[in-house]
Amino acid sequence: MSVTLILGQMLWADTTQPPRPGWGLAVEGDRVVATGPHADLRARFPTATVVEATDCVITPAFVNAHHHMYGVLAHGIPLEAAPAGFWPFLEEFWWPRVEDRLTHELIAAAADWACLEMVRSGITTFYDCLEAPYAIPGALEVEATVVHRWGLRGVLSFEATERVSAENGDLGLRENADFIAACRARGGLISGLMCFHTTFTCSTDFIRRAFALATERGVKVHMHLSEGTYEPEHCQARFGVRPVVYYDRLGVLGPHVLASQCVQMDAGEIAILAQRGVHVSHQPLSNCEVGGGFAPVPEM
Repeated sequence: MSVTLILGQMLWADTTQPPRPGWGLAVEGDRVVATGPHADLRARFPTATVVEATDCVITPAFVNAHHHMYGVLAHGIPLEAAPAGFWPFLEEFWWPRVEDRLTHELIAAAADWACLEMVRSGITTFYDCLEAPYAIPGALEVEATVVHRWGLRGVLSFEATERVSAENGDLGLRENADFIAACRARGGLISGLMCFHTTFTCSTDFIRRAFALATERGVKVHMHLSEGTYEPEHCQARFGVRPVVYYDRLGVLGPHVLASQCVQMDAGEIAILAQRGVHVSHQPLSNCEVGGGFAPVPEM
């Protein structure tokens, strides 16, 4: 297999160490097989193809831990007035004007644009959460086709929810399960995981089934968690506890869980997340846009 040398102005592969001026790397297939000074790499791989990138700094690529690729379609939708809060944002804008209108064609177009933005931003690995209740089955395969063409490493999921109907929720869980199996069968850079929305759009039985399906398949589970004040208030009123306590009582929390947002968290919930080893991703720009607040990252 042929080797390609990428010779940068400097290589900064470890942020605990200073950059290394005059260093580059050697790539063979899909692997970095060597790093070192330009002269050493040229001597070691005399027949290699050389990419002169001496005006660039070579660093590991970025990872986007939470994406909604279809969200690019929301850009520029005119509004009579800004949503008054998180719930109006969902009920009056995000659900009826974006997610409920998605088709396979729109999903493909959005994924194409989102992949372009990621490549231009230096992102090569990402997790995406798609909710398109009227575009299943087959929506994840549409996304996967586009992501594969761009050569990105993508973890794709469908955000299953019962907000449309219980039957539609089942379709969402099946969308994830089938996609996980398909990805494993064909291999490559694209994989799936199990995903459901939140406690206020999914019943307890539904949430348990999502975790059971994930356990059977050995994959992680993603959910949005306390993106604004609405979910904690909902859980307190319906279950008598805050969301993290609710999940903990279900016995579903652990290192296999990726919880996004995590804005409206109290000290007890943060302690539970840490104790159970739950992974958290936070989205400050998104949280500001919907008025959810700021995730307590220093405390976490």
